[in-house]
This record gives sequence, C-alpha cells and structure tokens, in this order.
Amino acid sequence: SIDGLEGLQFGDLDNTFVGFTATAPGSGAPAQVSAFRIRRPLGSATVPREAGPSDAEIVSLDTLKAVNFPFGLALGTSVRWRQTTRFQQPLITYTRTFTWVFSHMDPNGGAVYTPVSDVFGGGEIDPAVDQTFVFSAEFPIVLDQAHLFGSTALTPRPYFWRVAEVGFDAQERLLALVEVQLYEPNDALRPVTLRARDRTCAEFEDRPLIWTIRAAFPVQPLLWALIDVERGEVLGTTGTPLFTPSSVEAESVFPLVQVRSVLIRQGGPFAGTETTCWDSGFIDEDPRFPLEETATLTLPPRGTTAFDVTGWYRDDVQRVAGEPVYTAAFPGSFTVIYAVNEENGVNKALRLNETGWLAGNLAYPREGLRMRPADTPTPQILLRFGMSDGISAGEKARLVQWSPQDPTQTRQAFPWIEEAAVWSLQGATPRAAVLRKADFYEGNASSLVVDFQTQESQAYAEDVTRSYVLLAPEFLYNVEDTRFHTLDTLAPTALPLPLAPAPAVPAPLAVYHLIVVP
Repeated sequence: SIDGLEGLQFGDLDNTFVGFTATAPGSGAPAQVSAFRIRRPLGSATVPREAGPSDAEIVSLDTLKAVNFPFGLALGTSVRWRQTTRFQQPLITYTRTFTWVFSHMDPNGGAVYTPVSDVFGGGEIDPAVDQTFVFSAEFPIVLDQAHLFGSTALTPRPYFWRVAEVGFDAQERLLALVEVQLYEPNDALRPVTLRARDRTCAEFEDRPLIWTIRAAFPVQPLLWALIDVERGEVLGTTGTPLFTPSSVEAESVFPLVQVRSVLIRQGGPFAGTETTCWDSGFIDEDPRFPLEETATLTLPPRGTTAFDVTGWYRDDVQRVAGEPVYTAAFPGSFTVIYAVNEENGVNKALRLNETGWLAGNLAYPREGLRMRPADTPTPQILLRFGMSDGISAGEKARLVQWSPQDPTQTRQAFPWIEEAAVWSLQGATPRAAVLRKADFYEGNASSLVVDFQTQESQAYAEDVTRSYVLLAPEFLYNVEDTRFHTLDTLAPTALPLPLAPAPAVPAPLAVYHLIVVP
C-alpha cells in the first residue's frame, strides 16, 4: 500500500515510482523508502487494476523494495570552525566649561556667584570596553536522527539535514538527495556590560546596559550529498573531508555620550574648580544656526576583517561555482550634533569617521534536484547556486550540473542568471530546467525555462509551474488540459491524446498519463 507515503515521484524505469514514510506525518523526515512497480505489461496501453477497500478499483502494484533509512551514516566531512570577535564600545565625551565670578554674600550668609561664560569644548573618544572573544567548534556531519530537520520542535544545532528528494534510478537503486545546513553554534553568545565614566570622571563604571555578541557560521547550506539508501553508502558530496571556516569580526555599538562639566568659581568662599561627568546624547540640529565642527574622531571598525572557507567545496564544484574569498574596507564619515550654543548662534558638531568591512559575496548551493530521467550511467544533480548582486535583497542564480560519482562530468549547466530575485528550482531534466522567480518585496511570481543544449532561455510573465511540469527532454506538459504546450507562446499542441474519462477524485498527489507512441 502507498497509504501515508510522502515525496512521491516516478522512477527512472518504466512503470516505477518511489516514496517514503515519514518519522511523523508531514514532517518530511524519512523513516522508510519504498519503490513500486505498476503491473502494466510492456507495451500495453492498459493499466491493470484490482479490487481495493470498499470494492473500489485500485492500480495493481508490486513492492520492489522497502528500506529503512540508514540513520547514523557519516558523510565523510568534518567542520572545524573558529571565529574571533573584537568588541569595542566607544565613549565620546565633550567638555562644557562654566565660569562663575563671586558677587556678594546674601543676607542669609550664602555666597552669590554670577555666571560670566559657558564654553562648549570639543570631543574626545575612548574605548570604554575593549574585549576579544574566541568561539570554536569541531564536529563531524552525520545523518543521525538528532540532527534531522523536522524530527524535533526546535531546529537542531550546530547543523541540521533534510532529504530534498528520494528516487529510484535505472540501476534499481533507492537514492536520496540530502541537504546539510549549518545552523547555529552550540556556544554562540557572549554578554558584554557597557561602561561609562563615574560621576567624578576618574574611573569607568558598569552601566545597566548589556550588549550580546552572537557568533555565527559563515556559510549555509554547507553541502549536498547523494546516498544509496539500501546500501547505506555515500555516492558523493559537494564537500571535502575537512571544512575549516574562520573569520575575524570587529563589532561595536553606537557611542555613548557624556559631558564633562567643569565649573570654575572665581573668588568667594567656594573658589576653585569642580569637575563632574553625566550622561548626555546627540541632539537634532537647530536649523537657525550653522554647524561648527569642533573635532574629528575615529570610531572602531565594524564588520568582517578576515574570512576563510577552505574546504567548503570539492575541486570540481569549486571550479564551476567557487568565488574569490576576500574582505574589503569601506570608509565613511558623518557629523553629529552634541550641543547648540544659542548665545553664539552655532550648532556644535563632531565629525565621526568610520570603516566598515564586508566579506566578498559567495555562491551558495541553495537547491538541488536530480536531472530525470537520467541519460548517463551515473546520477546527475542540478544545483542552483545563489549569489547576492550587492544591491537588492534577491540573488542571482547559477545552475551547475553536479556529478557526485564522476567529478569529470561536473560542469556549469547555464550561464549566470544575472537578474536578482527569489529563484526556486521546479523541475530538471538532462536537457532543461524550469525555475520560478518571485519578487523579493512584492511576491509577484513569473517563471523561466532554460535549455542547457542551446544555452537559451524562455521567460514567462506568469508562474507556469502552477499548471505545467517539465518533461524530458524539454517539454512543458499542462496538467489541467493534459496537453504539451509550445515553449515560446505556451500554445497547446494536439498531443498527447485525451485521457480516458475517470471518476472524480480529490486533488492528486501525482499525475499519471499513459502516452502511446505509434
């Protein structure tokens, strides 16, 4: 019985299909993978049926294989990760000097002083906090239940894996295409207490402000793998035996601001100088007055100052999908207002210079599909790599034909799709692929069919993946009118012949269309 099967799709052999039972209904986590054959004699246009429950006719099937998923299978890749984060909290202090001159003693014996000047000085910057944190972890990638996505309510750490699809190939192998993603380090957080000067200005003291340093893995997804479910064998992965990602991060917060108040009393019983510090902040510019920049200060750097992803991709994948690894500095400058001197009619300002660091954009293996039906003895996987264009929130797309067992066959299947969008693979054959394209902000969807042989593409204003499936070599089949449609205008063709009338059924899990070739 196929009751409860998920991930159903046809196999590479005639009359076969495959699916899996999940560890929990709807979880997508495979417990057992099964292959079936429909009992249709070779060349017959009749699909044999038999009596099922409640005398309903069902298609006659043979169970070819039913194999438990090989939990605990090691993929042969280990991750050794290290991140060094230097955190600096800048404190900007400006001086405001008041001068009072003794006037007289009042009748009650109090000293009366007359303010004669109020001078705003420039600013200075100090590192109130300067700490360095080192995060590290090392772990193997194993397809165990503890890290299976969907097996628990919380996402597993430090990595999780999922089965993207199961298949049954022409060699009668049960295959599973697996995606592994780095998620979050087990030990990823470091709290830092922010500081400022005490009231006397002599020492720094803790403030009730906490900044949390959060470490993160630099790449995801980590890898894709193709496994033989029955033999419990890894046929190939996009990774290497040892992946050693590392980065050096500079992190800071926007400066806290304090004023150093210097009160000078001249003459009288309280003659002398009193210095105190209290919290202040930047303020809005008074449009009536011009700006006066009293000082130029340099903020601590921010961003990724060093970056390395050695061992991420095996050589054949690196050759067609790897990007240069580098970091770049982006200097900037802006002004802030810390005081308005209405007496002199001026906005007191500081110029703050800063340097932000960014790591170069990488190509990430976002999706994978088996290219079916296979036209080579070894399975071929179409991988969609996504890469930021550095401007929009979407990604460019690169399609790579990845050969897990024969690296010499790995190649770029199609040139970069330069338009940044939310791309998703909807179907792949050895000759072509259909992609869905969604606008990142509005969500409007369209689609694209690419031909690997001609290196040409056909764009559609609507989302054809709602009504069409891609069949080998590069045909669009409409599941609503059961016709092939032309690639250019989506006009229906005369073939295939109409399906025989059938009883109405709920929305199907799959479609079956018997095509008789004269």
